[in-house]
Amino acid sequence: DSIGEPSVDETEIRELRTDIAVAWAPIDVLFAMVTLPFLYREVTDQSLATDRAWGLGDVEARAKLFVYRDRPLAPRHLLSAMLGFKAPTAERRQDANGEDLPLEAQPGTGSWDLLIGPSYALFSGDFSAYTSAQLSLPFATREDLEPGPSVRTTLTAQYQALRWLALRAAADTRWDDRARENGEIDPNSGGFVAFTGGDVLTSPMEDLTLLLGARAPVFQAL
Repeated sequence: DSIGEPSVDETEIRELRTDIAVAWAPIDVLFAMVTLPFLYREVTDQSLATDRAWGLGDVEARAKLFVYRDRPLAPRHLLSAMLGFKAPTAERRQDANGEDLPLEAQPGTGSWDLLIGPSYALFSGDFSAYTSAQLSLPFATREDLEPGPSVRTTLTAQYQALRWLALRAAADTRWDDRARENGEIDPNSGGFVAFTGGDVLTSPMEDLTLLLGARAPVFQAL
C-alpha cells in the first residue's frame, strides 16, 4: 500500500499476514468463531527510514445466527445474521522520532469495533453462491487516532467441477470513512475499492481443503 503525497509525505507499507481461527457450533443455528491475525509489517517513510515489526493484529470474535433455512436437511437457502467485535490487541507503532505512525500504517486500528451484518448462501446442484456485508463501527477509540466506520462486501459464485475440485469467481468491495488524527480529518484516509478475481479449491483428502486464488483492483478511490 502507498499513502500520502509522493515526494512530500508518502509512506509505503508491505504486509504478510496469517490468520489462526477457532470455530465452534454449540447448536445447529449458531456458529461462533475467534480469529487471531499475525502480521509482518514493513513501513518505509519519505526519508527511507524503515520500521519492521512482527506481532499480533486485532483479534476478532463473531457469532453467526442462521435465521432462515428452507429445509432442515441439505438446505438450498441459508440466511444468517452476524454480530461480533474487534479488540485493539495490535501493538501501537511509532517512527524513529517517537511519533505515532499514520492510522493506515498501524497493524491495527487501536479501537474497539462492533461488527454486524447479514449473509446469504444459495445451493443448487453443482452450483452455489454466497454474499455477505459487514459494517464495522468503532465505539471506543484512541484520542489521537480515530478510525471511521467501514463497510465490506463479498459476492462469490462456485461450480463443483469434480468431487475434489471446485472453481469460484469472486468480487469484494471495501468502503472506509475518513479517519481523524488529533481531532482533524486525515486527508490520506478513507475511500472505496473494488476487487474481482477467482479461486481454485481442491480437497485431496477428507477434512482438508486447499485454496489458490487472486484478486485484482478494478476500481480504486482510496
